[in-house]
Amino acid sequence: MLTFNKRSNMFKLYKYILFTYISLAYLPAAFAFSIDDPFDALQNSPDFTECYEKQIDTNQAFYLADIIEIAICNSPTIRQNYMQARASAASYGQALSGYLPKINSGANLNRKFSESDSLLNSRNKTYNSDTSANLSLSWLLFDFGATPAYIEKTKQNLLSANFSFDHNLRSTIYDITSAYYTMLSYHSATQSALANEASAKSAFEAASKRYELGLVALSDKLQAETSYAQAQLDRTRTENNFQISKGKLLSLLNLAPYAKLNFAEFFPDIKELQFQGQLEDLIKSTLNKRSDLAAKKAELQAATANLEAAQKKNYPTLSLTSSLGINDRFSNDDSNSNNGTIGLELSFPIFTGFSNTYNIMQSRYLVESAKADLKRTQRIVELDVWDTYQNWTTAIKNHEISIKLLDSALENEKVALGAYKAGKGNILNLLNAQSKLATARVEKVSAVYNVFIAKSNLLRALAENE
Repeated sequence: MLTFNKRSNMFKLYKYILFTYISLAYLPAAFAFSIDDPFDALQNSPDFTECYEKQIDTNQAFYLADIIEIAICNSPTIRQNYMQARASAASYGQALSGYLPKINSGANLNRKFSESDSLLNSRNKTYNSDTSANLSLSWLLFDFGATPAYIEKTKQNLLSANFSFDHNLRSTIYDITSAYYTMLSYHSATQSALANEASAKSAFEAASKRYELGLVALSDKLQAETSYAQAQLDRTRTENNFQISKGKLLSLLNLAPYAKLNFAEFFPDIKELQFQGQLEDLIKSTLNKRSDLAAKKAELQAATANLEAAQKKNYPTLSLTSSLGINDRFSNDDSNSNNGTIGLELSFPIFTGFSNTYNIMQSRYLVESAKADLKRTQRIVELDVWDTYQNWTTAIKNHEISIKLLDSALENEKVALGAYKAGKGNILNLLNAQSKLATARVEKVSAVYNVFIAKSNLLRALAENE
C-alpha cells in the first residue's frame, strides 16, 4: 500500500495523475499504432483527399478525360458519398475497439466546512479537505459472439458504403460523358443549321431572281422566303440548345454556367466502339461486377449480422474489472487511504422490458426486407443491361442508315436546286429536297453522338471501364 504525509499529498497526487495520463498517451507508441487511426480502418475506404477542389487552368482545352477528372474532384455529390464511406470506416474502427479494455481515470479536490451553535451561545466551526484519485479498467472477455457479430455488421456496412461510392462514381462519369457528347451534338447541329440556312438562302435568292425576271409566280418567292425564315428559326433554337447543354455540363463540373472553359472535341472511331459477347452471357457476368448489386449483398450480410448480434444480447457477458484509488482527508489525524480491486464480473440480462424481444423481431424483418431489396436490384440490373445493349445496337444501325440518308439527301438537293435554276423544276420540289436534307443533317449529327452516348451507358451498365 502507498502512504502519503500531509505536506506532500498534493504534490504526489498530481504526480500520480500526471503519470497516469502520460502512460495512456504513450501506450499507442509502445504498440506501434497511430492514435488517429489505431486500427487503420480508413485504409478500408477510398482516399480522395488530394483530389478535392482541383485547380482549373482556363487557358487549356479540356478533353473528355480532363472533364471527368474535374467532375470527380469538384462534385459535391461525390464528396458526400466519399464522406459517408469514410464515416462507415470510422464506425468499423469503433466496433473493433470492443476487443480492447476500457480505462478511465478521475480526480477530486473538495473543501468541506460545518458550523454549529450550542446552548451556551458558543459557535463551533470545522473545516476539512479531501483529495482522491482513481483508475479503473474494464475488459470484456466473453459475450457469446455478440461483439464479433456487431463488428461483422459494421464491416458489411462499410463494404456497402464503398460499393455505393463506386456506383455513384460510375454514374457521375456517365452523366459527364453524356452531357459532354450532348453539348458537342448541339454544337455540330448548330453547324448543320447554318448549312441548312445557307441552302434555304440560296433557294430564296434563286426564286427571287426568277420572279424578278417574270419566270415564276410570286408564290415561289414567298414559299422560298418562308422556308428561309424557318431555317433561321431552327438555327436560333439549335444555338439556344447548345448554350443550355453547355451550362448543364459546367454545372455538373460544379462550376457556374457562365464559366469560361474551352472544350476540345473528341471523336472516337465508330469501329472501335464495337462490343463482343452474347447478351445473355453479358447479363450473367454483370451480376458479379455491378457495385450497386454488391452493395445490396453487403446490406443483407449486415442485416444478418445485426440479427445475430440482437440474439446474442440475451446471453450473459463476462468481463475483467480492476480499480485503484487513493484518498486523503487532510484531517488532524493525518488519515489517508488507498484501495484497489480486481475481479471478474458476470452480467446476465434477466428482464429488459421485452426490449430485446422486439429488437430481434425488428432485425428479422430487416433481413427479409434486405433479401427482397437484393432480388429487386438484381432484376433492375438485368433490365438495365438489356435496355442499354438494345439502345447501343440500335444506335449503331441508325448511324449506318444516317450516312446513306445524308448522301442521298445531298444529291437530291443538288439536283433539285440545279433543275430549278435551269427552269426545269418547281419550287415545291426544291423546298422538299432542302427539308429532307436538313432532316438528314440533323439525323447524321444525332446518330454519331448517340453511338458514343449509348456505348458509354452500356459500359456503365456492364461495370466496365472505358
